[in-house]
Amino acid sequence: MPSRPPIVAQCDPARLARAAYPAADAPTRGWPVALPVGLVPWEQQQARTTVVVKVSYRYERSSLRPALQLLAQQPGFTVAQASTLLGAQPPEVGAPTDLVAAKALADVAVVGSAYAAGPAKQMEAAFSLGQQFTRRVRLAHASERAAIPLTLAHLLPHDGEPASPLGPIAVREVAAAELQRDGYGLTDEEKIAQHEALLQALRNGEWKPWETLGVVVSRHEPEPPPAEADPTTTLDTTTATLTWNDLSRTTSLLEPAVQCSPPCMTCPFIPPDAEVKLRGLTPGGDEVVVPLPGHEVLVVVEGAGHYDVTMAVDTLLWDTDAAVVSLTWRGQVPEDLLARSDTRLLVALVPLAHAFELEDLYRQLPRGHFGRAELPAQLETLQSRGEDVQLACARQMTFHYAPDPLLSRDDYAALAARLAARPQQREQILSEVDFDEREWRSEERAWQAYLGRALQRGDLAAVQAHNELLTAARLAASTSAAPPPSQAATSDGGRA
Repeated sequence: MPSRPPIVAQCDPARLARAAYPAADAPTRGWPVALPVGLVPWEQQQARTTVVVKVSYRYERSSLRPALQLLAQQPGFTVAQASTLLGAQPPEVGAPTDLVAAKALADVAVVGSAYAAGPAKQMEAAFSLGQQFTRRVRLAHASERAAIPLTLAHLLPHDGEPASPLGPIAVREVAAAELQRDGYGLTDEEKIAQHEALLQALRNGEWKPWETLGVVVSRHEPEPPPAEADPTTTLDTTTATLTWNDLSRTTSLLEPAVQCSPPCMTCPFIPPDAEVKLRGLTPGGDEVVVPLPGHEVLVVVEGAGHYDVTMAVDTLLWDTDAAVVSLTWRGQVPEDLLARSDTRLLVALVPLAHAFELEDLYRQLPRGHFGRAELPAQLETLQSRGEDVQLACARQMTFHYAPDPLLSRDDYAALAARLAARPQQREQILSEVDFDEREWRSEERAWQAYLGRALQRGDLAAVQAHNELLTAARLAASTSAAPPPSQAATSDGGRA
């Protein structure tokens, strides 16, 4: 194994499609939003690695149809420990562990509180995820309150069914063999066929996503389990005392590994543009409709070859108190990424409606974020301390790419003119537009590349217009930067 996990090169999502990210918290310029990216190696004969990417958003609770806004400061991965909340059994946890190898279905967890129009001893709430499922709950408290925690201690039986948690629970659920069909709707045999097809494609040097390898995948619409199956048999009671610090060492290709939510809160993999309805889960108790943002996580593995990884949303964590939503994307790579020192992951968050070529992603790397993939706790020894020379070199190697211009032509000309007229105020001028020297050099290269492309296609008018705009902006900036005549005379011989 290498001394460190692979390098992760992230394209800034706000640079790829700024119009699609109306996040008030996300910077318009400056350094990018850095998403947590982790790796989970599989411990079995067939080398595999799971890639995990987590994306978090916030929303305004005062709106009846709020838009999810990308958080500028992304929360890291969670390693939740079981804790008994107000005597609830089984123990509930605040958030599911993110760095697990695989999930057969998607986990949906709702934590926080329920709300009503005013203080009350009992409240009702409902959570609906698209066409997947609707969960209705009743809660009670000994005294009147404006909000009641969403814990088992306050949940009441509903429609004759015993109360079960909305949030994660400290048990591991393993599906029975006859029910092993994952969130894509794949059976055991299809999983094996897909795995073997992908291995063969990699040996042939082909770059293909999993869905194009000849295996039929009915994403988001798996066949239901057999009608005669008893869903209560899917709980492995022998592991009821396990906490989410136990990462469930997977020994079989067929084992679906970890589910953190109770069966009533699991579903096929979640469409990233699904619509969520909340009732009684925001202050005032109104029904709120929140569309998921419709973003897609792109992951490209760069090593001996290039291939993309099929990523799916298999965890949705909704915090009603903090008004924060986290989506966890997971995909599998048919090789041990920790066994190679030359592997790099290219990661981008893009809107579903936008198509990006690989070259588009590379062009944004000079403004991107470079780091190392995170690993589970038992592999922390690979996280070496000290200067990371490889990481610094990885960023420097992107400087030959010319990114797309971020500023408009008028704004670029005005900023360039101000910098030329007032060199002593360079740092202050750049900070006013959330730039630093590295960001400004990238912007200069972007406009040089723009002029180069214009010359290549013979568009001399565009080059001339650009130069005339720069000349005019510099003249205006130099005039405004010049001291008044009285000050100039005083400084030159003391004449008033």
